Amino acid sequence: MVSRRRTTNRVTRPLEERIDLYNKALKLFSLGMRRGEIVREMKARYNVTAAWQSVVDWTEKGVSPFGRVYKFDAVPSPELAYLCGVKLGDATQSKGTWQHSYKFKLLTIDKEFATEFSRCASVVLKCRPFKVWWYHKRGMWCVEVSSIMLYKFLKEGVSRFKKIVNHCDNCAAAFIRGFFDSEGCASTSLTVSNGRLDVLSLVRRMLRIRFGIKTGNPSPNGPPPGTKKLIKGRLVTVNMQNYVVRVRSDSVRGFAKSVGFSIPRKAKSLELLLRKRGSLP
Repeated sequence: MVSRRRTTNRVTRPLEERIDLYNKALKLFSLGMRRGEIVREMKARYNVTAAWQSVVDWTEKGVSPFGRVYKFDAVPSPELAYLCGVKLGDATQSKGTWQHSYKFKLLTIDKEFATEFSRCASVVLKCRPFKVWWYHKRGMWCVEVSSIMLYKFLKEGVSRFKKIVNHCDNCAAAFIRGFFDSEGCASTSLTVSNGRLDVLSLVRRMLRIRFGIKTGNPSPNGPPPGTKKLIKGRLVTVNMQNYVVRVRSDSVRGFAKSVGFSIPRKAKSLELLLRKRGSLP
């Protein structure tokens, strides 16, 4: 796949290839090679042709292929784990034809949720917090994070997340919190729902192993596939069965202590649930 600039329609190498060439050029430059030698050596050693001017920009002018692209390293952290949890819940992804069109987006009725999502993304991408704005058409708060590198990491799904979310208790708690902020509910009981049984299985296992929190088995919840349902202000066709998991009564207090919610509305509901059951004074 190649990227095509909107203004000039000039075809460029994919970002990952440019970053790889950049790192190889810097390595050769550190060995004392001049720009012409670097171009020839890269052709001989790696069978790639690097533009002479690009090598000059990289080695002598301090230019990098990242440009305005936010750098991203998949280093375990509670903030990245939280984004992984939200990705498996409410967040959506979309891509365009250019590297700044790769978006990780959250729509929510809770401004605090959007703000926490923005904060975590800014920590992971080492930039200022992303704008939280009111989407009048949907009647919801919105955050859009543009990052081709974060987009591709999150796109890989659960198999790639496991190293991050299982790194430590703080990362595990942040991951589960992000998922419960998206999909959790505290009313007459503490529940979480999702259409993917593999995701629910992962969350249940982490709750049990990391924090000793017991849950029931997933049970079908909501209309079957093919029916219509109003979701976030839109009438959509249900394309998969939804399942709900309940946290057992004797583990709700442990959830509040070890994981909790970032959303004040849900945190308050959890507190009221605990008071009703006599778990709080």
